[in-house]
Amino acid sequence: MINKGYFKYYCICAVIIVCFLPGCVSTGTVDQGSAGIVRFDPEETEVKVDDTFSHAIRVNTGKQRLAAYAFLITYPPEMIGIDIAKGTEGVEAGRDGYLAAVNTIDPGKIYVGGYDINGKGPNQNLHLLTIHWKALSAGFIKVNIEIINLNDEQTGIVGKPKGTGAKIKIGQIE
Repeated sequence: MINKGYFKYYCICAVIIVCFLPGCVSTGTVDQGSAGIVRFDPEETEVKVDDTFSHAIRVNTGKQRLAAYAFLITYPPEMIGIDIAKGTEGVEAGRDGYLAAVNTIDPGKIYVGGYDINGKGPNQNLHLLTIHWKALSAGFIKVNIEIINLNDEQTGIVGKPKGTGAKIKIGQIE
């Protein structure tokens, strides 16, 4: 019997390894604008304890196509949880995107990755993923995204990869 958690871990590692093989260094020009920015939408959210809510993950690919990505999303697991009733472990491909692997084994961490040989875009507001959450306790928190890789179909780096976080205010149930 296959342990699904380890299987997903190995799948995401395979996606990451493919993008770090020799030759995966950008040889073309890099769009210097805001290309490579990966952000949560909305950037600020206000919910109440027990509410479910979602964040789109959007990417500015500038003039390039997005073929491979891997992200680490971190959050305080005592404040919000993943709504696993939706998507694959609470994550699903966005309108413009794709998803290959999700790993939520470690509390407070979501590893996501994907590969599309043809790439998606170019698009300044590519809706890559949606993450579904559930508010667990009241307070102010920040969810962060770390870019592990962001590559075009020629294995070049998309823009200047940088992740921006989201702020969430969780209020008490009235």
